Amino acid sequence: MKPSENAMLINNSMLIAPNHNVLSAWTGHVPFAAWLMQMQKPRIFVELGTHLGMSYFAFCQSAVEGKINTRCYAVDTWEGDDHAGFYNDRVFLDISSYNEQHFAGFSRLIRQRFDDAANEFSDGTIDLLHIDGFHTYEAVSHDFNTWKHKLSDRAVVIFHDINVRDAGFGVWRFWDEITQQYPNFQFDHYHGLGVLLVGPKQNEAMQALCNSSEDQSHFIRSLYSKLGEVPSLRYQLSQAAERIYHLESQISQLTAETVHLKEVTMNEVNRIRHEEDTRIQSIRNSTSWKLTAPLRKLIDLLKR
Repeated sequence: MKPSENAMLINNSMLIAPNHNVLSAWTGHVPFAAWLMQMQKPRIFVELGTHLGMSYFAFCQSAVEGKINTRCYAVDTWEGDDHAGFYNDRVFLDISSYNEQHFAGFSRLIRQRFDDAANEFSDGTIDLLHIDGFHTYEAVSHDFNTWKHKLSDRAVVIFHDINVRDAGFGVWRFWDEITQQYPNFQFDHYHGLGVLLVGPKQNEAMQALCNSSEDQSHFIRSLYSKLGEVPSLRYQLSQAAERIYHLESQISQLTAETVHLKEVTMNEVNRIRHEEDTRIQSIRNSTSWKLTAPLRKLIDLLKR
C-alpha cells in the first residue's frame, strides 16, 4: 500500500463520529465503516441484524457526510435471539424514529426474517452486505448462501464477531472456511470484523486493502484499533457530560430548596418572636403586672 493510500485510510476514517450515541460491540469499527463507504460507494447496502442500530446508522451517516448516492436497508425482526437477548418493541420504535428523523430519504427498515427479506431484492444488486445476525456457524453460513445470489459483481461482505469463540458463536469457523475462496482482510479488535471481496470487479482501494503486506496489514489494524476507541470515548464523554448536567441540576435544586428552607425558618422564627413579644407586652400591660410591681422590686432587693 502506497503512502498516499495510507494517508487516504487515515483521512477518510476521520469522517465520522456517530450521532446515534449508542455503545455496542460494533462501536470500535465505526471509523472503518466510514472508510469503506467512501471507498466502495455502494449503490445498495444491506445489513442483516441491526438491533440498536449502532453499525447501521454509522453507515447511513457516512453516506450522508460523504454525499454517497446509496440506498440502505436494515433487516431484523427486532425480537432478539439467544446471543443478543430478547427485547420488546421499544427498541424497534426508537430506531425507527431515529431513522425517520435523519435518514428517511434513502434508508428503510425491513422488519422480517432474513430469508423472507431476501425476496425484496433482485439478484446481483447488493454492493455491500453486512452479516451480523445469529452467530452460530449454521446461521451465518445459511445467511451468506441465502444472500449470495443478491450480490453484485463488485460486492463486499463484512462479518462481525469473527474473533468470538465461546457462547455458541461460530462466525470464526465460517470465516476460516470462506476466506479460502475470496480475497479478504480482518480486524481483530472489538470482537473482530471480516472484510470479504466476493465480487470479481473490485476497485483499487479494496484490492490494495486485501493485498497489503504483513507490515502494512499490521499498520492498518493498529490504526483502526486506535481510531476505534474514539467513538467509544465520545460516548463515554457524552455520558459523563450528561451525568454532570444532572448533578448540576440536582445541586441547583438543592440550593433552591436550602434557600427556601432558610426563608421558611426565618419566617417561623420571626413569627414566634413576634408572638412572644406580643405576649410579653400584653403581660406588662395587664393590671396584675402593674399591681405586682412593688412586690417584684422587693424581691430584687432581697436578691441583692
